[in-house]
Amino acid sequence: MKPEPNRDAPPTDTIGGTAATYILGRSKWGGPHKAYRKLCSMDPVIPPTSRMLRGIKLEDAIAQAAQPYFHKRGRHIGELLGSGVIYHPEHSCIHSTIDRMVYDESGKPVGICEIKTFDSTRNQFDWSRHDYWTQTAHYGTVLSAAEGCELTEFYLTVLAAPETQFNVFLSIQDSLGKDALVEVLSRDFPSYLRTSIECGVENIVNIDNYARDVIPQLVGWYDKHIRNRLVPDPDGSDECKKTLLEMRG
Repeated sequence: MKPEPNRDAPPTDTIGGTAATYILGRSKWGGPHKAYRKLCSMDPVIPPTSRMLRGIKLEDAIAQAAQPYFHKRGRHIGELLGSGVIYHPEHSCIHSTIDRMVYDESGKPVGICEIKTFDSTRNQFDWSRHDYWTQTAHYGTVLSAAEGCELTEFYLTVLAAPETQFNVFLSIQDSLGKDALVEVLSRDFPSYLRTSIECGVENIVNIDNYARDVIPQLVGWYDKHIRNRLVPDPDGSDECKKTLLEMRG
């Protein structure tokens, strides 16, 4: 029996934030053909990578360590009840997975916060990444439509550290518990460690525009390519080549 999807294992047959970035051409990790193969279940389910597992395991501690940033702004972040998977009320092919809700002091939801980890061994985190902000807009749009709430604040919270440092963090959590790791993450790290928790807010994310312009585009793409099993136009990607070779038998 197929397990129910949840935030750590989201649906693979409907369009979430990551698939949206592939379809819209806003991700360096894949394009429409990668989304096509994923949504049509053409490849075996790949176990989470070490990078993905790292993010899943550390997410709660990162969120707790970031709370002071939000408290200073009269906000706090918290998890949604249930599985964390929300479907668009009008389009069953569209879903979102929310890392954290952002609430004001009265408890009213005002936004969402995406939590990421980033290996800073060689580079600094790029706050202008189109894929992350597209994911955030996607999640906010679906949640707003499903829950009838007006969301205006969109945050990324990023724990950046070298890979070796992440191994230390995981070891602390495994041996001493999450509270011990939260205490460590709440400190100011020396610059030479290239380690920090940073929060960024993107005020230009407009879910009204995303709902009006992008959701219909995604639904149209899904109806054309997934419901009708019509292969996207060739684009030279590895996924495209693989699909064309399979079609030739």
